[in-house]
Amino acid sequence: FYEANSWEYSLSVPHDVAKLVALTGGREAFLRRLDVLFDRGLYNVANEPSFLSPNLYHWIGRPDLSNERIHSIIDNNYNTTASGIPGNDDSGAMSSWLAFHLIGLYPNAGQSYYLINAPYFSKTTLRQENGNAFIILTENLTKQNRHIVSVKLNGENYSQSWIEHKDIVKGGILTITMGQKPSGIWGKDSIPPSLSDREL
Repeated sequence: FYEANSWEYSLSVPHDVAKLVALTGGREAFLRRLDVLFDRGLYNVANEPSFLSPNLYHWIGRPDLSNERIHSIIDNNYNTTASGIPGNDDSGAMSSWLAFHLIGLYPNAGQSYYLINAPYFSKTTLRQENGNAFIILTENLTKQNRHIVSVKLNGENYSQSWIEHKDIVKGGILTITMGQKPSGIWGKDSIPPSLSDREL
C-alpha cells in the first residue's frame, strides 16, 4: 500500500470490470460501493490507480453518474493557476486524464475502446494519421445542460456508452446532445465489454 490504499486498488481492474461488479454483489451493491468511495473522500484524484474509478458507473448502466463524478472532480481540482493540476503530473498523466475527459472520451487501459462522457467543448476534431478526421459535436451545451440525453454516430442513433478505436480511425462525426437531466435511456443497457468478453 505504498502508492495507494485498498479502496483504490480493489477498484482498479480495467480488464474485467463486469466481473468486479459481479464479485461485489451486483449493480446495486457496486453503486453503493462507488458512492462510499466518493462521498467519504476515499477517492484520490492525484493517483493513477484511481484514474478509471469515476467512470465505473458505466458498467452498471449509469454513465450519467460517471459524468457527475467526472465534472465534480474537474471543477473542484483543476484550474488555470500554477498549481492547477492535482499531484505530480508524472510525464503528463494528470493532464492527459483531464484532456481526455474534456473532449468526452476516456480510454480504458488495455482495451480497444473509449468511454463516452459529457464533453466540455462544443466541438473537437481529432485528425488521424491516415488523413481522416473524427469530430465530436456537442449540441445544447451550457453550464446547466451537463447531462447526455442522446448520442449519434454519423447521423445514426448510438446507444453504446463507449466507442471502439477503429471507429474513430475511420473518421466521422459523434454528435452528443446535452440536457439538464439524463435521459435515463442512453447507456442504460449498454455495458462496456471486458477482456473476458472478447476472443483472444
